[in-house]
Amino acid sequence: MAANDQVIPAAFAVKSSPGNYALLLGSGISQAAGFKTGWGITDDLIRKIAKLSNEEITGDSEVWYETKFGNPPIFSDLFEKLPKSYSKVC
Repeated sequence: MAANDQVIPAAFAVKSSPGNYALLLGSGISQAAGFKTGWGITDDLIRKIAKLSNEEITGDSEVWYETKFGNPPIFSDLFEKLPKSYSKVC
C-alpha cells in the first residue's frame, strides 16, 4: 500500500470514532521537541563511524562518508559499519 493510500483508511477510522484524533506531522515537530530527525540520526551514525576510524569530520558528514566508502550513506548500511558491541548507537 502506498503512503497516500494509507491516509484514506486512517481518515475513515478517525471519522467513525468520535472523540479520537490523528495528527499527521512531519519531522519538524519532533525536531522542535528535541528529537533527532532521520537525517540527524544518520549524521550521528556517520560521525561515530568516523570516530571509530580515528578520523574527524570537519565538514559535511555525507561528503566524508561518500569519499570514504564510495557510495552515499544508506541508513541500514550504517549499522553494519559499527561493531556489534557498540552500545551507544543513537
